[in-house]
Amino acid sequence: MIDITRLEQRLNLQEETCKIIRYMGEYDRCFGDNNTLWGTINNSFKHWEKRGLALNSYEYLKYQNVSILSNREIFFPEENTLNDKDCYFVLLFICNYICDMIITESDEEISIRVKTIFQNITSIMEKSNYQLKFLEDRIIACKRDANVDSVIQLTGDKSLTELLLSYLDMTIHDDVNEKAHILMQLFKYVEKDKVIYINADNKLKSSVFALYNKLEIRHNDKKQIELLDKDKLKWYDILFQLTLHLVRVPYIKEMQNEVKELTNNK
Repeated sequence: MIDITRLEQRLNLQEETCKIIRYMGEYDRCFGDNNTLWGTINNSFKHWEKRGLALNSYEYLKYQNVSILSNREIFFPEENTLNDKDCYFVLLFICNYICDMIITESDEEISIRVKTIFQNITSIMEKSNYQLKFLEDRIIACKRDANVDSVIQLTGDKSLTELLLSYLDMTIHDDVNEKAHILMQLFKYVEKDKVIYINADNKLKSSVFALYNKLEIRHNDKKQIELLDKDKLKWYDILFQLTLHLVRVPYIKEMQNEVKELTNNK
């Protein structure tokens, strides 16, 4: 069995990220006048729908608070200039941009280079205990979560899958507002089937719904708990896991009934 902790310790995230950045900055005749993959990215950057106000890749990363000090350092980075969060943001930017703007390139040499980058980034994420997930509008990286995986498998619901994976997105790990927004959408999902949850486990349903109220997710009232952001994050994560359990309960009940029926027929 693979020890994920040891796997993460063996990976030098900064070294591997910088290796990819430098690889993208290498001259190759397949890129024509752009010379490098970074040149190709910057040449088409203004057409990228997700660029916001950024006019090139350097500005985009700067707006994401990635600690690259100059435009030159995108192409020739020093490992000590990037922290872990910077590395993940850079890798996700590369994945999303390549998928949106370059993945359709017909040139075989460009395709090989892009495929190599994707393979390396996927491997880096896996060794960091992250998974790359393809949502409708973006690629995200999220920590493995067996509870989320089980709910996705049980429900097969695409909209629920998007919500659950979005909550695990590493880029919103400390984002109170974004997590609250996703939890609100998750509450709407379970509220529409509240009768099912009442019948399956009314006590759990009541506890979960009450917590949505107390944590300022469902609506505002005087009985809500005043918490610091760090405490909100803790309770949001607890509420997220409780909601997963609530969604799973009807399926478990159904399986238990099937087992009971099978054993009674013997």
